[in-house]
Amino acid sequence: MDPLALSIPKRLAICLLYLFLTPQVVMIVLAAMTATGVLAACMWAAPRWQCWRTAMRRWHYPWRGQVAASS
Repeated sequence: MDPLALSIPKRLAICLLYLFLTPQVVMIVLAAMTATGVLAACMWAAPRWQCWRTAMRRWHYPWRGQVAASS
C-alpha cells in the first residue's frame, strides 16, 4: 500500500481548511454565532423580563393593581 495515496486526501483536506479559515470567514462565523446567541438569550429572557417588570410595577405602584382588580 502506497503511503502517498493516503496522504493525498489529507493534503486536500488541509488545503481546503486553510482556504476557508481566513480571518474574514472566522469573523463572520463568530459574528453569526454571537448574533444567534444574543437572539436566543433575548427570546429566552423576554417572558421572564415581562413578568419581572409587572412584579416591579406592582411593588412600586400597589394602588394600580388594586384599581385594576376592582374594576
